[in-house]
Amino acid sequence: MRSVTKGAEDEIVISGMSGRFPESESLDELWKNLMSREDMIKVDDRRWPVGVFEVDTFGKLKDISRFDAPFFNFTADQANQCAPDVRVMLEVAWETIVDAGCDPKSLENTPTGVYIGNCIVEAGEALTNNVNTITATGLLNSMHTSLPNKVSEYFKFTGPSETHDTGCSASLYSLDTAVMAMKRGDISAALIGGCNLNLKPQATVALHRMNMVSGGRGCRVYDKSADGYSRAECISLVLLQWRSQAKRIYGRIVNSVTNNDGFKEEGIIFPDSRSQISLLREAYKGTCVAEEDVVYVEAHGTGTQAGDTQECLAVDNFFCSKRNKDKPLLIGSIKSNLGHAEPASGVASLCKVLMSYTKGVIPPNIHLNEINPKLEAVIQGRLKIVTEPTPLEGNGLVSLNAFGFGGSNAHVILLPNENEEKSREVDVFFVNGRTPTAVSNMLDLATREPKKGLQDLYRGLSTISPDLYPSRGFLLLDSEGVPQKRAVPQEPSPNRRQVWLLLGGLGSQWVGMGRGLMEFQPFRLSVETCQNVLNDLGADVDIVHILCSEDSDVCEDVVSMFVGLTALVIGLIEVLKTAGLKLDGVIGHSLGDTLCGMALGLHSASDIIKSAYARSILIKQRADLRGSMYGVACPASNIKPEEGVSVACYNSPSHVTLAVNSEAGLRYLDTLQKQGYGAKQISSGGFAFHSPSFRSVLSEVTGLMGYMECVARPDNWISTSYSAGEQPTSLGPSFFADNLVNPVYFEENVRRIPEESIVVELSGNSSLLGLLDSGHEKIGLVRYNTDYRASLLAGVGELYVLGALNTPYSLLPPPSYPTPRDTPSLSSTVATGWNHQLQWWVPTLDEFLISSNDAKLNKFVSTYEFGDTSNSLIGKFVNSYSILGRNIIPFSVGVYVAWQSFARANDVSQDNLCVQLTNVCMHQQIDLSLFPSPIKLCVGVLPKTGQFHITTSNVLFMSGSIETHDPLQECGQEFDPESGSLADGRKVLEFYQLLSQSNGVIKRCDLENLTCEVATEKCDNGSSSVDGNLMLLDSHFQLIQLERMQTSPFSTLTGASSIILDGRGFCETNSISKPYPGSCRSDAVWVDGTWFDVLEPALQGVGVSKDNGESCEPDEEVMSEMVERKKVPVLLKSLLSKERTRCFTVTYWAAQCGYTASTSL
Repeated sequence: MRSVTKGAEDEIVISGMSGRFPESESLDELWKNLMSREDMIKVDDRRWPVGVFEVDTFGKLKDISRFDAPFFNFTADQANQCAPDVRVMLEVAWETIVDAGCDPKSLENTPTGVYIGNCIVEAGEALTNNVNTITATGLLNSMHTSLPNKVSEYFKFTGPSETHDTGCSASLYSLDTAVMAMKRGDISAALIGGCNLNLKPQATVALHRMNMVSGGRGCRVYDKSADGYSRAECISLVLLQWRSQAKRIYGRIVNSVTNNDGFKEEGIIFPDSRSQISLLREAYKGTCVAEEDVVYVEAHGTGTQAGDTQECLAVDNFFCSKRNKDKPLLIGSIKSNLGHAEPASGVASLCKVLMSYTKGVIPPNIHLNEINPKLEAVIQGRLKIVTEPTPLEGNGLVSLNAFGFGGSNAHVILLPNENEEKSREVDVFFVNGRTPTAVSNMLDLATREPKKGLQDLYRGLSTISPDLYPSRGFLLLDSEGVPQKRAVPQEPSPNRRQVWLLLGGLGSQWVGMGRGLMEFQPFRLSVETCQNVLNDLGADVDIVHILCSEDSDVCEDVVSMFVGLTALVIGLIEVLKTAGLKLDGVIGHSLGDTLCGMALGLHSASDIIKSAYARSILIKQRADLRGSMYGVACPASNIKPEEGVSVACYNSPSHVTLAVNSEAGLRYLDTLQKQGYGAKQISSGGFAFHSPSFRSVLSEVTGLMGYMECVARPDNWISTSYSAGEQPTSLGPSFFADNLVNPVYFEENVRRIPEESIVVELSGNSSLLGLLDSGHEKIGLVRYNTDYRASLLAGVGELYVLGALNTPYSLLPPPSYPTPRDTPSLSSTVATGWNHQLQWWVPTLDEFLISSNDAKLNKFVSTYEFGDTSNSLIGKFVNSYSILGRNIIPFSVGVYVAWQSFARANDVSQDNLCVQLTNVCMHQQIDLSLFPSPIKLCVGVLPKTGQFHITTSNVLFMSGSIETHDPLQECGQEFDPESGSLADGRKVLEFYQLLSQSNGVIKRCDLENLTCEVATEKCDNGSSSVDGNLMLLDSHFQLIQLERMQTSPFSTLTGASSIILDGRGFCETNSISKPYPGSCRSDAVWVDGTWFDVLEPALQGVGVSKDNGESCEPDEEVMSEMVERKKVPVLLKSLLSKERTRCFTVTYWAAQCGYTASTSL
């Protein structure tokens, strides 16, 4: 047994949590739904078609097909052969650890345990039920043990990895096991939780027949009408840590216990209040808390009559006997809101309590209309059900129940984070995340709640590898909490950009240029180091005064200038090094060139500050070096050689700095200004640096710098004291003299910085950035006349977002852990920020039916497959069905498969079944090009009501009702199956023809209340007519659309209030003149209460082609005859005229001859 060390006064706390809940992708969404009284128990076809089974009502996760496979190193095959339970669990595990403010890597190779409550991974059945397709990957990713084992594997945990199955108490049993293991010293931390996905109907149906699951009324906890619970899905985890290791505390675990009911006369599933009371006594025995001090009980409360009654009896007996009778005990259950998540229900309740601690309020129960009269403690006022948002007052002592239906019970006692202080507000946040969306979420949270506790948790995540968290963001708030700077996260660049420092020099100094920077520890320590060096030299220089005072004289004194600017840049370099700057190169301007070696680690800060002081003292004593310097907006080529004037700095093609040390030089400068060249004096302490006059001090300065060692100049140090073609290989004492004498060759050298680099200027005003090419990312840490602290943070933030530095939080005051109670949760920002662009496999009902022995499932649920590989006649029909270039599943196919499925469910041949479909609605057109092939239609028919739903890929395609209906019987006609005729010898077709004639001529179609009746026949030659019937059915529906085209744009039929389909009878052969050989159909269509006869030759007369491609011209005589006999609607006649050019295709297939008829109208 391993031993984990801990403090004597340490306690186990919950430091992180996350999860997916019904209709709630995150904890934030769950809290919103709880507080808004949202009923998260829904009726829809996300798991199986509505109306097929006794129960459709339960709480479902929104979308379990999404998974960030690359993040967890899953290939596409592995993701598609992994149970969705496992995929979601991996994401929730990451979110939970991050919510605790931990970089998950910090837990690698530690004895962290994973304990998951779960009863079954149903997806595993779909992955393994076919011996021909089962794979090792599918098996390993869908077993009962996969839930904890895959988590342990990915996060490299070495502690126990266990699945617990005690029914509905499983997740709290997992918690108890983890708590015991931590107390024994077996593990240092634990992820505990539960998982429940209801992917197939068998368990739900079985529980309903056991009178445990409600038929569709939700969880009416404590209500008189409670008739069982609604099942719910949930995948949730919490992180247990020792207090000494936790960065945040949601709740403190006072104690956890478990027991079992043992034998009961009433049976194993009957709850036992006596055992529950025993459990509570054991839980509070030996603890530092008293049961009468409990302020709230989060009950198991499921909405079963026996369960709610027994639990309330136990709670009343144990908690209320010593309680102040004027203060009833609050009680509630999250199951009223989202359903019963069974093995995950305990952790769902736990999350509710922990969120209540953070928010300070208990969410309300719902579905309570009339209190169950059996709950005497509630009626008599000892217990009070929370039905309104209620403040969580007092000491926050909470008890939490979870009972397994096999008698395994668990109880947890909780206390909140005792740090009730409100987090102070802060103004800066650096955030990193998986995607720009995640980062934006984190920035939004920081804007809403700019708390020090949140900042401290973000700090803990800043060490996550950029390979995992490539997106970054930055937020800077002003004193009013308004965003002053927000760096919007961008998609990470595939190529890293180089980072170069640009070190400024003389002329960039300003009064108080260091104000606000002293609060950054690296800067302050750097200044102190420099000051100590000068103190050792006996220098009468106060660096802090130079940097922070309002004394304008410091900007004119050459010693103050040299020392102040040098100390400023040294301090800024230390700031960036502390923040983790990844430096690629450095270039300096004037004085800044001497600091490049220090930035690259070639010179020490002590040597550099000493050189600045020594040189400035020497210069100050030489009156012959005096003069002035001017920035002039003029090309260097336009500057003529004049006495007392020289180019000191070649800044850009259109800008130079002139050194002037004579009256003649000043007159020349005046001439330049008169020529239109702007000039501005630069503060240089009264000296003309970089001018020929300084040659007189070359040897003296070189000797003064003799203590500086000669160093090899690396290629990433571009010295502007020399031209681009004369860069020295080594730099020693003479370099510090050349830096004073030589012109600054900035223009030609700065071009050597690689294109699209990130260039960071360190100076008093960041003015040199304007001289750079636009292709660079330019950042200045200190800008003139600004809040220097905010300016530096903004620059650091930009560098962080660009990936140029990694540890910006090291510049801020140290964190204070654990954070206060009001610190907001982070998990929701992560849960909604995954890369969920791709969808992965989720088992559908038909995949469970492959091996199902449930006759009912196979009888009332049918599946049809369409796509490139479909070889069925229906499949070929759908594959070739095109309207306006779109390959859609037509209305006729939905009607046909509903008819066929109904016949199958009733064990009746479709050819002998007449049915009526009502309220038929096509909810969405299914474009085959937009769905992965093959497409599967799932048709479910509810046997009791006849309601049917047709779905594909979780999309509802069509719904309606279907029942047997016989117009022949209604008209007193008898059908003889032997002869296929009516009792009086007439064909079925003749009956419908008479029905057609009795209703007169065609009327205008009523689009609001569309009805049609169709009689379909079998072929004389006995060949199969199933798909022929489908073709005929589609032809009729297309004719209805032809009528509709008269007043509205072309569209497909999408609904009908009544459709009658009669599969009995035989096809009559009608001989007509060539070119229409073979047989054809004649059927009746009923529109808006009016029958009319449609002879297929009328359609064929528009144009017929044989399969061999031969074209047949329309027979005008036949067409005229059809129209005169009113066998074709008047509208169809108008469509055939030359005045109409709209295109429409009517297709008719005859099984007994190879003709295809179509018309372009």
